[in-house]
Amino acid sequence: MSRAWSPLKIWRCKSVADASPEEWQSEELPVPSRPPRRPDPPGRFGVLTGGDRLVRQLQASLVTIRFRTDQRFCTEALESGSAEGVGLLVDVKRGLVLTDRHSAPQSLGAAEVTLAGCATVDAEVLFIHPQHNIALLRCDPVAMSMLLKGHVPLKSARIAQGRKAGLRAGEDVHFVGFDSQGNAFSAECKVSAVYLPSGKDEFPPWTVPRFRERNLEIAVLSDTPEDARGGVLCDARGAVRALFASFDFQTSRRDCQQETTENFGIPANVFLPLLEAMKKTSSPEVRSLDMEVAAVDLATLARSAGKLPKKWMQAVLKRCGQQGQVARAICVCRVLATGVSKGRLRPGDVLLSVAGKTIACALDVEEALVPSKRKREASEVAIHVLRDQQEVVEYVTPGILGSEDDAELVIWAGLVLRRTPRCILERCGESVAPRAGGVFVQSLLAGSPAETQSLHPHCFLMELNGKAVRSLSDVLLLGQHEKKPSGEKRASYVRLLLLDMNGQEHVKAIQPDPLFFPTLTLQRNSDGQWHCTQRH
Repeated sequence: MSRAWSPLKIWRCKSVADASPEEWQSEELPVPSRPPRRPDPPGRFGVLTGGDRLVRQLQASLVTIRFRTDQRFCTEALESGSAEGVGLLVDVKRGLVLTDRHSAPQSLGAAEVTLAGCATVDAEVLFIHPQHNIALLRCDPVAMSMLLKGHVPLKSARIAQGRKAGLRAGEDVHFVGFDSQGNAFSAECKVSAVYLPSGKDEFPPWTVPRFRERNLEIAVLSDTPEDARGGVLCDARGAVRALFASFDFQTSRRDCQQETTENFGIPANVFLPLLEAMKKTSSPEVRSLDMEVAAVDLATLARSAGKLPKKWMQAVLKRCGQQGQVARAICVCRVLATGVSKGRLRPGDVLLSVAGKTIACALDVEEALVPSKRKREASEVAIHVLRDQQEVVEYVTPGILGSEDDAELVIWAGLVLRRTPRCILERCGESVAPRAGGVFVQSLLAGSPAETQSLHPHCFLMELNGKAVRSLSDVLLLGQHEKKPSGEKRASYVRLLLLDMNGQEHVKAIQPDPLFFPTLTLQRNSDGQWHCTQRH
């Protein structure tokens, strides 16, 4: 049982002498003290002794992950609130596991990691990449120490460096991972393509606003192993060249939306900077231009854009030729309405160089923004673009992003409120995003005052009783109106001003119910654990 999300209460009916309606009172039971669960190290007897050579070599680094959360508080998780996936042990001393956002979508939840197929430990979601389908878990340090002392053969994965950190079309790689039954196996595969999903092939937006992958060149296999749940792509010596990750997206079939999960390779050169940053700090930073890019054929571009810069075109032709793909340039397709590039970059701009680095693929943009050892502070970078058949130079100060995860949720009158995330602003567009407030209504609790008044989720809470709401702390301060006035049996009505994602304003009046739907705060403390507090 988890008391972090739902306290255990006993309800009693209080009888009254007069003809007044009966009243109910609740009593919260104390949390029993019990020691945390620790694994019993099975030693070396619990690991595989047969099977493929690569399986035996990588089983000490491959893990399986199980994630569960309360369906009421799904902010980034799938509607079911549960997921299973595969991860890679990248730092055995710190217990760091690299995985995808399907397996670790949010920190509000319970994560379990099974190491070497023989021991399961608790874990916490430490970092969620703000731009890509990457997440980091941290296993219970005490449990990890017990396993290492028990001689369980765990080791950090060996990640390929340099040119081997990328993948090219036509290369032979080895898949090592798990099937749907949890059996470890390996298979020899061939990389059919490494490309940036663009146009009709890009990852579609969600009906319920959620993270959507962009600006990532994925690796596709020509002979993907059947029933592969996840794993890694490595060379014949066991060096990991890519994470074979699960991508969540939504497909439309006969006027209905359906959740889909497919596996693609994320080359090692995408997540290597994150692993290097984790060696120095537990809260790394990612620099971004707050834009989305797409690929456009160079032949089509040359016909409409006129004469192209020779040096840049040679770099693009060389890079695309090595990848075995038609020559493609990188252009801006969307700019975040509230981002750092707003007013500087435009959709349709062809990226020539960023901070002096020639742009021939989406990864070049990220590498160009990595700060040098001398300059760690964010400073302006020069961006050369091709716009209206002319070379234009724009100067942009990159934005600094942290883990894309919530640290606090507020439940007020049945409204599940969160700080407005970036994925919502990306979905709103230029006309609504600048007007959007700092508090977003993620969902409604069944039977609550909010649901009774037919409020709809996925909107911004702008005002409470005419007073502006800019943060979750404002909700806690202004929500004191839910208390019963002197001599009254029920709380007074509160007027709400809401802004939906289409830019329409709505005014609603709800009567809070502090007895059955009290104000709750879910907060993540410095120890990484979530705690529920009831506001009186």
